[in-house]
Amino acid sequence: MSDAPETNPAIATTDATDAAPASRDTRAVVGILGVIAVLILIGVLVAIWIGRSSGNSPGVLDGVRSNRIQAVSLTSDTVYFGHLKQRAGDWFELEDAYYLRNTPDAKDATKSTTAVVSVKQQAGGDGNLLLNAREVLVVQNLTAGSAIAKAIDDAKG
Repeated sequence: MSDAPETNPAIATTDATDAAPASRDTRAVVGILGVIAVLILIGVLVAIWIGRSSGNSPGVLDGVRSNRIQAVSLTSDTVYFGHLKQRAGDWFELEDAYYLRNTPDAKDATKSTTAVVSVKQQAGGDGNLLLNAREVLVVQNLTAGSAIAKAIDDAKG
């Protein structure tokens, strides 16, 4: 018996050096594909960031009906009412703006009176507000028959 390993001529053997080039090629392709995937992901994230930072969310004002009053909810938990228009850049203009003021009843602490207050009456100026588009959470068209729309119409006289 010999100490040399037996070889079977029917089984082809390959050197480790023969398999290395194919393995290196595969790793190179996988590496390139990985880099491409990362670049695509970065591009998508940058596009999303640019879109959000512009403040002009496409379609925000598409549903606004110019013949109705809009309720505009802001990130500060404030709600204003008026006619919302697009301004340049990151700004909306709320024309003829109003807000609601609750006044507690002096005799009964469980009751309060809600009044519609004109921004023009309260703060002076032209009654319009410029709103940063990034701070607008919700815009809703009020129906002509809503209590707030009626109160605003009554306040206008």
